[in-house]
Amino acid sequence: MSKSKKVKKDQLGLGDELLGTRLGEARDSAPKKSGTDLFIIDNSDQDWKVRDYLHDWCQLSQSIDIASGFFEIGSLLALDGEWQKVDKFRILMGDEVSLRTKKVFDQGLENITHRLDSSIETEKETNDFLVGVPAIVEAISSL
Repeated sequence: MSKSKKVKKDQLGLGDELLGTRLGEARDSAPKKSGTDLFIIDNSDQDWKVRDYLHDWCQLSQSIDIASGFFEIGSLLALDGEWQKVDKFRILMGDEVSLRTKKVFDQGLENITHRLDSSIETEKETNDFLVGVPAIVEAISSL
């Protein structure tokens, strides 16, 4: 759980620039070690930040899994050239994102939708079954 501590007035409501703890929040206690490969890191340490940890592990890892309550696209921009070295880079994120991040997600979704729409149209030309689908849909909807 997080416990609020006092922050400067100009920092209120701001999310951490990178993955991890939000500004104005701190852990009640250190995470419990379970003996697995799971490692929890946040930005509460003054000298060791999530960005530094990820930068170093991008050099060594084949896959990295991240869970974050707040995600900012700038975290990947800060690691540009590093995260691309990892074969499998997965991010599980909460529902809080910055406006800039939301715009990037919306653009990505629009691009994917356009590619899928284009590929189905191309497939219709080579797949006899799909060529007649629009007429069937029209006939069904007119009932």
